[in-house]
Amino acid sequence: MLLVLEDGLLVLVLAAMILFSFTQIALRNLFDIGFAWIEPLLRHLVLWIALLGAMVAARENSHLSVDAVTAFLPRRLKMGVRVLTDAFTALVCGLLGYSSVLLAMDLYEYPPPGSFGDQAWIFSLVLPLGFCVMALRYLVSMVLHGISLITGNSLVPSETDEGHDRPEPAPGDHP
Repeated sequence: MLLVLEDGLLVLVLAAMILFSFTQIALRNLFDIGFAWIEPLLRHLVLWIALLGAMVAARENSHLSVDAVTAFLPRRLKMGVRVLTDAFTALVCGLLGYSSVLLAMDLYEYPPPGSFGDQAWIFSLVLPLGFCVMALRYLVSMVLHGISLITGNSLVPSETDEGHDRPEPAPGDHP
């Protein structure tokens, strides 16, 4: 359910950004008018698309990572490093989630001047949502990798001994 909601929100926000941008450009170029609220809204939507995209990247384990050193490590040591990096990432996301809750509360109590001032806190809710979801995902990943490290059996089906970034060959493909 969460997967469908994330993907649906991502598509909806991207479609809204395209629609509002096109509308603003068309109105300005064709009629020399525009809506003052579209540009601040687009700035808020960029934040939403970034956090929703980060949540999906965390879900699919496709965040940018540097694995120049871990690529040469034995499987168990690589798994241990993965447990540590998942723990650190969960901690950072959790701290950012907590800080963003404080930010949303401040924006509610002291709204900024300008467009969407009184509602700015609503647009900032994607920050605690995104960071807390990512923190939970990395905690789960840490636990699964920790169990895999202890038992020697991989609980993460997408990972192999060679690495999880390479696609499996299709039947009949030749190496």
